[in-house]
Amino acid sequence: MLSATAAALLPIPGVGHCYAFYPKSDIYSCPAGKVLTSTGAIANDGAIPLYRASKRDCDACSLKPRC
Repeated sequence: MLSATAAALLPIPGVGHCYAFYPKSDIYSCPAGKVLTSTGAIANDGAIPLYRASKRDCDACSLKPRC
């Protein structure tokens, strides 16, 4: 679990959960506390960087059906 203060809690469109963004590390954490890192890819015509979590973390998560 991340201990630093997040800059913002951001709702993800279509998901409804809030994800915490940590700008110093350039990572998000999901509601289950798992880390999402940038893939380096850009979505939506270059407007939004893509972040992903570990498949292993998501497969075992009880929140997965809602994400």
